[in-house]
Amino acid sequence: MLKKIALIAVPALLLAACGGEPTKQDFIDKPELMEKYAEQCTKEMMQGKPSDVCSAMLEAQQEMLGNMLKGMMEQFQMHEGAGQ
Repeated sequence: MLKKIALIAVPALLLAACGGEPTKQDFIDKPELMEKYAEQCTKEMMQGKPSDVCSAMLEAQQEMLGNMLKGMMEQFQMHEGAGQ
C-alpha cells in the first residue's frame, strides 16, 4: 500500500515542483522556452490539435509581437516629430 502511494505521489510532486507545462507568461518571461516546444507545436497545429501549451506559446508570441510593433511605432513617431 505504501509503495503504491509513493508511486503516485512522487511523480505528482515532481510535476508540481517543475511547475507543469509552461504558461503564456512563462513563454514571455523566458522566450528560449519557445525553441523547446516549437517542433511539437508545429506538428500539433498542422494536425489541427494544438495543446494548451501550444496555445499559450502562440498567445505569448502574439503579445510579444504586438509589444514590439507598438514600441517601433512609438520610436517612429518620436523620430517623425523630431524631424519637423
